[in-house]
Amino acid sequence: MDLAKICAGSLRAHLVLNADLAIVAAGDFYLRTTDRTR
Repeated sequence: MDLAKICAGSLRAHLVLNADLAIVAAGDFYLRTTDRTR
């Protein structure tokens, strides 16, 4: 499963977290909204 592709085109602020609650993937909308980069 490619988590980056799942999140990439979404119009919602999606994050994928691992068991330690670290971000492993973030959607483009989330990154724009929070002024973050990959």
